[in-house]
Amino acid sequence: MTAVTPIIETSEQLDPKTFNLQDWLVGGDAHRIHKETTLALDADAAVRISELEAELDRAEARLNTAKNGQADRDENSMESIADSSDKAILAEEENIKKIWGQLEELQDTTRTALFRTRTLSEREKKDVMNAWKEESGADEVDTEALSFWAMVFTKTATLEGQHLTSAQWMQVAETIGMQFSRTIAVYTAALNVEASFEVSPRFRS
Repeated sequence: MTAVTPIIETSEQLDPKTFNLQDWLVGGDAHRIHKETTLALDADAAVRISELEAELDRAEARLNTAKNGQADRDENSMESIADSSDKAILAEEENIKKIWGQLEELQDTTRTALFRTRTLSEREKKDVMNAWKEESGADEVDTEALSFWAMVFTKTATLEGQHLTSAQWMQVAETIGMQFSRTIAVYTAALNVEASFEVSPRFRS
């Protein structure tokens, strides 16, 4: 009989000699949670890719349903029904190949850029809010204003690995239109993960 290794409380395993306080005081964003999304320069192509991906999901669901139905079919089913089912499966498989071909063609010709962001630290948040109010002349911060997010992303985000100025982020927003809302959604996702994330005790072994 194989012996089972007991799980030992990790607090007893920690060795103070291996803990380096300086690692926790470096600041910066290297150790922060990051989230990413891919943006397309051509908004029409981005929409078409999204439509094709949804169409592909539906086609694969229909194919799975047809295959499951074929597997569950009684052995004594009429041959004509079996033949019809096989044709439906073949037709759906051909449809999926066609969709994949269209997707690959679009992906090969569409220019994209990777947006990557972390969240603001509390100090950065105060700095950005004060700077935005000073620049806009408003008494309260409007978190729906593109100019606010442009300021945020100067501190937290990169586009294809490059850091942009606030003015450049505004130009990106004007270039890609409603796609820019995805950058804000990604930031919010990073914020939610950071707020709720807990390290499993297993990592402290």
